[in-house]
Amino acid sequence: MMIYRVANENDISNIINMKNRVKQRIINEKLPIWLNGYPLDEFIIDDIKNSYGRVITIDGNIAAYSVFYPSKIEYEEYLEDTNDYYSFGRVMVDDYYLGKGVGRYLISNIIEEAKSLNQKGMIITADECNHKAINLYKSFGFEKITEIQFPYAYLTVFKLKF
Repeated sequence: MMIYRVANENDISNIINMKNRVKQRIINEKLPIWLNGYPLDEFIIDDIKNSYGRVITIDGNIAAYSVFYPSKIEYEEYLEDTNDYYSFGRVMVDDYYLGKGVGRYLISNIIEEAKSLNQKGMIITADECNHKAINLYKSFGFEKITEIQFPYAYLTVFKLKF
């Protein structure tokens, strides 16, 4: 059974280990994403300390991770109307759980959590080459709104209005 919950400090080492496996998979797939050390271990630690980390567990094992936070934290200086929107990022599914609906379950729960917080919608970014992620986001109704050069990458921005 899949369980969606807030990540806690006891999860940090498991999430960082999963992140390293996911990064190796990205390298093996020759996807030019998550470059220059991104995401740093410190990002995940900060996510969790600020109660922004979310996990999916299956039989007590962490199967997926994402950060979930108010959009204005990351996008306020780049986009208008970030108030009352939430975002997610650093989405990762451990290798063993790929193709089992874990990513879809994670995002579905994130969307429902944002709705429960009375948000207008969600704003996310993706590398244009990350077709699997983009197709998944579009299946939830996310629409491309722009492309932005951030300090760390050139990304496509998607929005989902509730």
